Amino acid sequence: MGNSAFSPVERQEAAVVSAHRFLMVLAGLLLIASGRAKAGDDYYFDFRGTPPPKELELAGKEADQFVKSEAAGFRITLPKDRKSLTPVTLRTKFGLQGDFEITTTVEILQAESPASAGSIGVGVTLYVEKVDPPGEGTNVGRLMRAEGKDLIMWDRKFVIAGGEPRYDGGDQRCTEKFVRLRLVRKGSQLFYLWAPGADGDFQKIHEGEFGTADLKDITVKVTTGSEPRLVDVRVLDLRITSGEPTETEGWPAIGLFVGVAVLVLAIAAGLCLRFLIRHGSRPDVNNEAPTPTPMHSFPCAECGKKLKVNVELIGKKIKCPHCAKAVLVPESHEKAM
Repeated sequence: MGNSAFSPVERQEAAVVSAHRFLMVLAGLLLIASGRAKAGDDYYFDFRGTPPPKELELAGKEADQFVKSEAAGFRITLPKDRKSLTPVTLRTKFGLQGDFEITTTVEILQAESPASAGSIGVGVTLYVEKVDPPGEGTNVGRLMRAEGKDLIMWDRKFVIAGGEPRYDGGDQRCTEKFVRLRLVRKGSQLFYLWAPGADGDFQKIHEGEFGTADLKDITVKVTTGSEPRLVDVRVLDLRITSGEPTETEGWPAIGLFVGVAVLVLAIAAGLCLRFLIRHGSRPDVNNEAPTPTPMHSFPCAECGKKLKVNVELIGKKIKCPHCAKAVLVPESHEKAM
């Protein structure tokens, strides 16, 4: 049916209703697109054949020169002649609050032993940092230390207000090159775990008080410690479960903000439409002025008085209101509106 079947007001109302529905759908899509910013989401990033997604950022001086996406994973190779000693990291653009479980799968392809016994080691760690106090964080990692010691390690940095940071940590021997590293917080307790291969059982290497402060971010860190050393690591995946994201940079946050704004706009448009319809913005056909009925005037054949009747009575007899005689309504004489 064409638009000619509807009045201009009806077409205008239909356009407003369509716009309202469109805004509601758009708001829903934007909120869905921002889903990663909602509490309770699980993250799984698989780097095998896929570069890191926008929720993660690559960090470290000239980091892009030392990384490559491969079918087997995201490869980070730091050569011995690299000028900078800063780690190259994959870091989330969001933090976490509450309980969480974070797991990454990594493979040490090559790690050159550091010369100094005081070096933290060469390899890869899974690191989380608190929002408060700033700079306080903890690692679980797979490192090579002096004299060729292959280790699974954990360490913890405590930030002391007005004082020097304090460190704690421990390690155990490990010759596995392909491992999974895991950090789990339950309440205020943090558990440090590792597992051999893709399906080996997890083993706890430490458990300690960590507090319930929000996390600033999560980082997979490839490091050579305090010495220029060769390290070649492949990161296969990163999984974050049971956490509640606290902030997100980029599209998800924008999508959430715009989605809420559009949703509010859609609700406001719906309320306005309802008000206008209820309060007579649409012309009511019952309130429109009636179309005048054509009238027929003629003199009474008995008394001569002028009579006015509906044109529908032409050719019919009526009773003259003046002389009470029955007279025929003629076809001649004038018609009046």
